[in-house]
Amino acid sequence: MSFTGFLGTIPAALLPITSGGTGATTASGARLNLGAAASGANSDITSLSGLTTPLSISQGGTGLSTTPVNGALDIGNGTGFTRTTLTAGSGVTITNGAGSITISASGGSSASQSFSYFVGQL
Repeated sequence: MSFTGFLGTIPAALLPITSGGTGATTASGARLNLGAAASGANSDITSLSGLTTPLSISQGGTGLSTTPVNGALDIGNGTGFTRTTLTAGSGVTITNGAGSITISASGGSSASQSFSYFVGQL
């Protein structure tokens, strides 16, 4: 099989990349020539961009598409995740920060207790 056009007659399997082809005779050769990821499991992908659909749980994501507010947590709900923040109770104060949650409790004695959770490096 070949293509005939303004470039003359070119074997289909050897259409060069500069003419809109892959320059290869096999699918794996075409991916290699075009710099595309291999078929199946890949260890050569270093970044993803332009995703328009959130990764599902089975794909390693949360299935959520919103940007979390300060102190937000993803909590399992039996079928996926719900993104929410902690709610303070009587004698408890919760302060949500960028990458942190501080929980303070007072009452019952003259001492107060505090716990902080930080994400990332301190």
